[in-house]
Amino acid sequence: MPFEPAADTRIPYRLAAIPSPPDASRQHSYFEDGRDPDEQLVLPTAIMAVIARLNEIHHTGCIIFEVTPRYMKLHSYYRLLDAAAEAEFAALLRQIVELIPTIDDQGVGGFMKLPHKNTRLFSHQPVQPTLFYPANPRARD
Repeated sequence: MPFEPAADTRIPYRLAAIPSPPDASRQHSYFEDGRDPDEQLVLPTAIMAVIARLNEIHHTGCIIFEVTPRYMKLHSYYRLLDAAAEAEFAALLRQIVELIPTIDDQGVGGFMKLPHKNTRLFSHQPVQPTLFYPANPRARD
């Protein structure tokens, strides 16, 4: 049985307060890393096509689908960095909601687009910073 979103379901986003030119920062693309081996969910081709079009618009954020046999959760955080593309961006997010009933797989899958981030590469951190509470905060040194 397909998931049917409520009539008022929408994927929210914020418009950046200050315009950001497309070349202002290196945007980590949705598709730069290829398939994540930890994701089990395979989204329908139609949803992937909409996500590919979203990838072409200057924004930052993420969308994550969690699908079980009984429930589906859609997590998202978007900030649109190109106000001129707002109508297209909003229309693409509406298309994703309209295509939710086509999801017939289970698992977790998502896409991120973050400024200055490569989500597969992290710098080595040999020691955690000492920003923690002592075991007994009332004890005096």
